[in-house]
Amino acid sequence: MAKSRETYVKALEALVRLASLQTTFMTLDEVIKVTNRRVNAIEYVIKPKIENTIAYILEELDEMEREEFFRLKKVYPYYFLPQLCDYFPLLFSRTVMY
Repeated sequence: MAKSRETYVKALEALVRLASLQTTFMTLDEVIKVTNRRVNAIEYVIKPKIENTIAYILEELDEMEREEFFRLKKVYPYYFLPQLCDYFPLLFSRTVMY
């Protein structure tokens, strides 16, 4: 009788440990699901938005650079032409320039 009682107590202790482990695994499973949802949100929502924003910013910077280049291309000769006329008076006459 004492031996069966001892076996019953050991089995009960093992059952309690198993139940504790089961609740721990269930909690861990819920945490993993929440983490997976967050990872998916980052991967499929936030990351594409950031990539699109970066692409837009790069396009705008390229466009600004092209505009600045075009502006300088138009302004640059008028800025330096009078100076060239002063350095090379035989090549450029003021009457021809204007």
